[in-house]
Order: sequence, then structure tokens, then C-alpha cells
Amino acid sequence: MLLSAISNPKLPHTIRNSFTTILHLCWLNRFPHEPMLVPKTVYAFDDVTAVEKQAHPLLAHFHLKAGHPALTSDDAFISYPFADKFAFIQGVIHEIISRMAFEKSMLCSVDANVLLSSLLEIVSWLVRCGFYADLDSHSRLAGPLIRLLDGRNTVVLADSPAHDSTARYRCNKLHNAVTKCKLQICQILGHITLIWRDFELWSVVSNFKFSNSVVDPLVLESGELGKAGVNHFVNLFAKSALDMRVVTKAPLETICMDLIMYDDDHLVHEALALLLQLNTRREQVLNYLMKCILVWNTVPNVAIAASTKSSSQVLKELEYIVPLFKHYIQAFESPLLCEHLCDANHVRLGYFGVGRLLVDILVKLEECCADRLHYDDSLQPNVEKQAILLELLLHEHAMKLIRMHVVDTQYDPQLQAVKDECCAFFKALMAKNPAGQKAMFDYLPELIDRFVDQVDGMGDVLINMFVDNRSLCLCVPDQAIWAFMKLLNNHVGDLRHPDPAKHRRSSSSNAISTIMEFFKRYIIPDEAPVKANQVHLFAIMTNPQFDHLLLPFGQDITPDMDVGSSSLRATAGYTALMHVVETPSEADLLAYFEKLLEAFSVMCYGKNFKTEVECQQLYPLNLILTVLLDDAMPLSLRVVASKFLSEVFFDTDLEVDPQLAVMPAVWD
Repeated sequence: MLLSAISNPKLPHTIRNSFTTILHLCWLNRFPHEPMLVPKTVYAFDDVTAVEKQAHPLLAHFHLKAGHPALTSDDAFISYPFADKFAFIQGVIHEIISRMAFEKSMLCSVDANVLLSSLLEIVSWLVRCGFYADLDSHSRLAGPLIRLLDGRNTVVLADSPAHDSTARYRCNKLHNAVTKCKLQICQILGHITLIWRDFELWSVVSNFKFSNSVVDPLVLESGELGKAGVNHFVNLFAKSALDMRVVTKAPLETICMDLIMYDDDHLVHEALALLLQLNTRREQVLNYLMKCILVWNTVPNVAIAASTKSSSQVLKELEYIVPLFKHYIQAFESPLLCEHLCDANHVRLGYFGVGRLLVDILVKLEECCADRLHYDDSLQPNVEKQAILLELLLHEHAMKLIRMHVVDTQYDPQLQAVKDECCAFFKALMAKNPAGQKAMFDYLPELIDRFVDQVDGMGDVLINMFVDNRSLCLCVPDQAIWAFMKLLNNHVGDLRHPDPAKHRRSSSSNAISTIMEFFKRYIIPDEAPVKANQVHLFAIMTNPQFDHLLLPFGQDITPDMDVGSSSLRATAGYTALMHVVETPSEADLLAYFEKLLEAFSVMCYGKNFKTEVECQQLYPLNLILTVLLDDAMPLSLRVVASKFLSEVFFDTDLEVDPQLAVMPAVWD
């Protein structure tokens, strides 16, 4: 019925467009159809097969492998495993698009172009999911698409001057609808090109395995490039059948250059991207080759426990886990969908059952990131395993779980448990791995929002993101620092002015510890301070809008007061400090003051004139010395006070100028 309505030219375009949307959402964009991950950059060496040069190119396509959760479905539509699943739909849509491409008058209205856009959206989805399975289907599809893309076939409004050849470039009633279709076509051709590059990458990897490397080595024993081997390698990039210009026999470069003239920034961007793809085939393949991970069966290390999976075993296991993980994530968005899922014994899982399975999968993924040591049963990060998980984009799928919102309070505990396990997975993925840290850094704003929403474990994710990674610490956006500082100010305000109705002291204390640790990593990522970060963080922390951060324990203390004198002890600042120390209910506030002194010490670490002078004015020397000599002060406070004394007053680049020092008499 849907296809009959879509292909019926007597129906209004708006009705046909609505049926097209129904077809896409109800039959195509659903489990188990999903975009392919191309080009594939992770290969098991034993699975690499020889490429027959005379055979038809075997392109990436839709196929449900054994173990895929869709194969257990009783619905024949869901469990159908082959790429010809939508052949009839493809034929109908191809016929409609071809008619529009060759009868220019059909696209003279906005509604007609909106219908074409919906059809192109379906085509794009089918291409990305691999339902156009071979080169012939790509060639047939590209013909009418390129004709529609060609600006010379664009409909011009009747009120435009006949001699004005530039009318199609300018905005008019049809402009937005037409350019959107052209933009979609550029994207479709780009997806097809990526699938072709995937095959060429596979050919190169296969060549490395099966070529006669003994006779024609690429690299000689002397370390120099072998001429015969290099020539053989270069021949792999000779003129290929997988070139859009060759396949379509159309002036694609000229068409792309024409599209750059349109008054649409997004279309210009896509046209330039397609133009680059057409002219950088070899560079693209080599770039993907550099990212490739070739997993070998290696002899296990004696230090690694026998129960630890090798990288090749991890890759094999992920072939089964990843589709299952995606399936459960999709279902977990709705408790109603979860009620229809069953386990292997056909027992309904429900929301809590799916949540438990997601937690189990995340635990397995954490184990896939590391090796278990034989002598102490601890986990040691494995860079190759982490790289495999990163290339399979598992962190992106886990982020979908982090973004989920609870639909009912009864489901909140299970959702929080899944999010907590996601945080543990992120930490395992980033452990001693700059690539993992960089991958998660792209989600920094979202992660900060989740930290504000009090997702347990998110603070540790933010801290681990910057451990021993100086380059990322230099790239932290200013908005992130301000957001953290506002959050810190709110939590410190809860400690200083507690509200019994909120019961937030423990959560505030935990959040404060996490934020202060984050600031420490931001300032000193790899045991060497970043001076710019020190000054910047100090300036934000002392900003007047954050009225709770600076505890006034130096209030009324003047330089002429002797260390430990009664006049100093009687000041409002020292009296307030003693009250915090002696009051058990203020233990969290005292802990914050210790972290504050430690943070200021870190901001003065190294040689930093500006922060040293400012810190001396906040908490003067006679106050710090009095704290050190006062037996009533807890040991933990005296330890951080001694560090503050060392970094702020002693280990300084100040030349002890009496005009700069807070207590000139001390230095005389």
C-alpha cells in the first residue's frame, strides 16, 4: 500500500511525501538495520582473504552474521539476513527518481522537491546500511542522481530572465528545496565513495598478506625502500574501476565547481567535500591504512594471567557483543520496548532485565580494555585492545546511555546503575591511553552536564580524561572551567550555610573533592605546571561573583601581628577558623579549606610571580605560621599549611622586596 501511494503520480506530493516518511520510519529505519562502519580499520590477520583481481569487487554490504540477535526473532522480516531485502522498494524509488531526473518539469514546485528530498533520505539510509550491495547497483543509482545534481538541469522560475544563466544560484522560492536535494545527493555519492575506499583498503591489507614479499620486499634489510616492492605497492593505486568519474562517465568535477557558486553554505561545503573525495583517492586509502589495526595471534606473556583474552579473542567476541549492545541500547530508551524483549529461553526481560544485561556487557567491555596480571590479579591497560574498542566506536554507543533520561521514577535506580557502569567503562578506555582521552574529550560539555546532574562516577571520568595529558589540559574550554567553578561555589555555599531540608552535605563534599582534583589535573597534568592555567584558574576562583569559595580566615589579620599572639588569635578570621576546627559538624568545611590551601599551593607551584603575591595577600604568613604552631589544629591542616608555606613564601621567584612582601619585617 505504501509503495503504491508513493508511486501514484495522481496523488498530491504532500500525501506521497507523508507515505514516504511512514515507509522510512516504520520499515527501514528500525532494528536490525543500521549504518555500516566503513571504512573498516580493524582486521584479524587470520581473517584477511586474498582479493581476486579479475573478480567483481565484493563491497561492504548488509549481512546478519551468526549470533546476531535479529536472527532469533520469530518475525521473518527482522530475521532476513541478506542485502536484497528491499530490492523491490529500491526499484520503485529508482523509477520515481529517474522520472524526476529526466522530466525537469516535475520539479517545478516546492512540494515536488520536498517529496524528492524524502526519497533521497531513504536512498541515503539504504546506501549507508549496505542494501546497495555491489558496484552495478551503485552505478545504476548514480546515473539519475548526478543528472539531478547537475545545475544545468535545475528548474528556473518563469519570472527569471531567459538570458540570466545565474538565476539558479540565487535565493528564490524553490532555492531552499532544490539545494537541499542537491546537498543530499552529494552526501549519498560521498557515502558510496567511502564504501569503495573500504574495498580498496581491504585490497591493500590483503596485498600485504599474500604478495610475494620475499621476492619484492617493500623495505630491504638495509632499511631502504626496495624499488620493485615500491613499484608493486604503487600499482595498487593505479587507475581503478572504483572511481566515481569513471563509473558515471559524467563531468563530476565541473558539476561540483558549479555547485560552489550556489548561495547555500551547506551545499558549498558538501560539494567541496565531494570534490576532495574524487581527487584524493590514494591519499584517503593511505590515511585509513595508517589507522588500521591488524590483530595477530601472539604468544601470551608469562606475566599475563591465563584467563586474559588476547586481542584476537577480544575482536572475535566483539563481533557478537557489539550488535547485542546496540540492540539493548535501542530498547532501553523505552520501558515498553523492553517488555517485548525475551532472553534465549523466551522469558520476557523487561526494563530491569535489559538494564542488567547492559551492565554485564559494559563489565565485559571493561575487561576487554585490559590484561589481568598473573602475580597480583590486577588489571593492566592494553593499548591495542583499547584501540580496537575505540575504532568500533563503542564509546559513542555508551554515550547514548549517558544521555538517556528517566521516564518514570521507578526505573531511576536501574538507569543510574547503567550510567555508573558506563563511567567505569570510560575510565578503562582512557587508562594510560591518550587516544582514549582525546575521544572522550570531544564529549566534555556533555560530560560536565551529566556531572552537574550528579551521575556517580562522572567526576572520575573527567579527572581521568586529563591524567598525564598536557595537550588536552591546554585545550580545556573556558566555559568548562566557569561551569565547574559555579558548581563548586554552590556546593561550598551549601557547606557554609547548610539547609537541613536538602540533606546535601555528603553529596556536596564528594563533588567538591572531585572538582578540586580536576583543577589539580588541569594545572599540573604531568607533574609539570602549566603557568597559563595556573594564572587563569586563580583569576576565576577569586572572581567576586563566587562569594563562597574564599573562606575569610585571614580577615582582620595585619602584618604587624606577631605569630601566635593573642591579638592574632582574637581576630575574626582566626576565630572563625577555630570554630570550624572545633565543631564536628563543620568537618566537611574544614576538609574544603585544606583542599583550598592545597589548590593555591599548586597554583604557585614552580615560579609564578602573580599567583604567589595574590596568595600571600589572601592568607598572610603570620596566619600560616600560627596554624603550624597551634597544637589545636589537626595534623591534616598543618600538612597542607606547610605545603602552602613552601610554595607561596619560600619556593618563590620574588626577590624578597620589602615593598612586595606582605610582612617586610620577616625578611629584614
